[in-house]
Amino acid sequence: MITDSFDNKSPAIINPVKKENRIKVDACIITFSHQIEKAVVEKYAATEIAALWCATGKTPIYLIERNGHRFAFL
Repeated sequence: MITDSFDNKSPAIINPVKKENRIKVDACIITFSHQIEKAVVEKYAATEIAALWCATGKTPIYLIERNGHRFAFL
């Protein structure tokens, strides 16, 4: 079972920390469709605020503001 191999004695490999100057959002919306991404970016005033890089290339992260709320969208 996977819980039998959990190691809580070794130091963590990934230690996330909060950045003081980070962009704050109310929620994050993730889509796995480039067609949906393109449609949303065209319809709403989306600003690219960051990007993720992986084997398939760059994935932009956008900021969308609607009805007084801020959303990260990728």
